[in-house]
Amino acid sequence: MNKLRQAKVRNRAIDITDIAINKVRKISFKGFSDKENEIIQSLHKSLLRIVQEKCKNNKYNDYEYAIAVDIHNWKSVVIEGERGIVYINHNTQAKSMIRNGYKNSILYMHNHPSTGTFSADDVKTFLLNESIFIMTAVGHDGSVYVLQKTPKLNTERFLEDYGSLAKDYKQKGNVANNGTLAINDMLKKAHEYGLIYEKGVINR
Repeated sequence: MNKLRQAKVRNRAIDITDIAINKVRKISFKGFSDKENEIIQSLHKSLLRIVQEKCKNNKYNDYEYAIAVDIHNWKSVVIEGERGIVYINHNTQAKSMIRNGYKNSILYMHNHPSTGTFSADDVKTFLLNESIFIMTAVGHDGSVYVLQKTPKLNTERFLEDYGSLAKDYKQKGNVANNGTLAINDMLKKAHEYGLIYEKGVINR
């Protein structure tokens, strides 16, 4: 999987404001120190600033970027995206990090212009790359969604159940957004598959 598409079914892309950037909260990631959590918070804010500048210069508010971070040495790579999409393979350094990295060694963060949760492609990319330990989606309102793997992760069962749900929704007539509906259902019970999932919230 070399691309990350975001679902735009419920919400439209919004502008990134300085207020939104300042509202990005510090997440307490399991197994990380307070200092490391502060680094991640800073990277989330940096990601939004990069996208904010890109959107301002190009007069569109739906550009997506990503940052891949090696959590062993905290080296990071910015992946430039396009309107509504990020292609990992377009950045050779990031591609190498993810393909050749040790298991659970990469934090992958990207922005969601419409502020929604993870898309089906996001989750598939997360599950099918062993090197990606944590994935985050930072909304243009400053919200942060989190997926983190645990030792109890069952990728095969998750994908099988997702496929069955998506098929059910399609048979019921939800052809255009069956994948989105199915992944939203799956995220609600992510813990059953060995995943930590946090819904996006912002500092008030």
